[in-house]
Amino acid sequence: MTASETSAPGPGQAGRWFSADVRALDGAVRRAHAPGPPTDPQVRAAELQTARERLRAVDEELRAQHARIAELAAGVAEQATAASEEALRVAAAVSTLARLPIAGASVADLVPAVAAAVGEVFGDDCAISLVLGPPHEPTAVASTGETASAADGQQVWTGEGPSVDAYATRLPVVSADLGQDGRWPRFAERVAGVSGVVAVPVECQGDVAGVLTCYGRTPVRLTTAQIERAVHLGGTCSALLTAATEQVRLRDESEQLARALTSRSVIDEAKGVVIAQTGGTADEAFAHLAALSQQRNVKLREVAREIVDAAAGPVRAPRRRA
Repeated sequence: MTASETSAPGPGQAGRWFSADVRALDGAVRRAHAPGPPTDPQVRAAELQTARERLRAVDEELRAQHARIAELAAGVAEQATAASEEALRVAAAVSTLARLPIAGASVADLVPAVAAAVGEVFGDDCAISLVLGPPHEPTAVASTGETASAADGQQVWTGEGPSVDAYATRLPVVSADLGQDGRWPRFAERVAGVSGVVAVPVECQGDVAGVLTCYGRTPVRLTTAQIERAVHLGGTCSALLTAATEQVRLRDESEQLARALTSRSVIDEAKGVVIAQTGGTADEAFAHLAALSQQRNVKLREVAREIVDAAAGPVRAPRRRA
């Protein structure tokens, strides 16, 4: 059997063949020059030729192995480069989300910027939407293109779909092939240009606030990495919306406290005016203000302000000397 008729060896087997054939060639050469009875020249030539052929076969196999290793290394390097680029896009999106000006903004104000930042991660392969409130009755919506906005609209129209289920179950919902998925027949037959979907619930202070949905544009198929990325970014959006909601709550409490302090100051001044005019105690003056507020159906601080302004009287300009 010749080398061409044998099965291709693996790297280790090729090395063993190479060593064996070197030894065979070395033996043939030694026998050709060894002292003693002369060996038939035709036998020596055949041994040398066989050894050379086996060496050539092993050399060719080693070259093929090296080519396969180089091809594999190039593929690994390409995958590593792609993974690094994706990681950089995710990091850039998280950085953008972290730098959004949440102070002074409502949660609904942030929705377009959040959707745009997430869309930068997926590029043209996917369309992104972020919906606040139930997907079939949203309170705020933002998307990165017509594909996502149309798909969101069909979920509102049909009352079914992956985003609806994600909001109801508080769990990510994945559909690798929407056309073959029988869970939402009315939605699937109406939506166009979408291959797969991943919908991730966005939570805020322990409650579901909305849904981040990634629509794979036809013919692109969502990969496992893209699905994991969507789930990760859904968690980042949850943290951002929670922080924004807390900012709104603190701002409202601060404004309420400021109004309360202002009202308290005016009421205390009005109590002083009442005591100066009618006598009595501070409690009696407050009871008098409260009674006026009820009689006139006006807030207590407004009654107090009127009394203080009336006691102050009009501001008179200073008289000029003759």
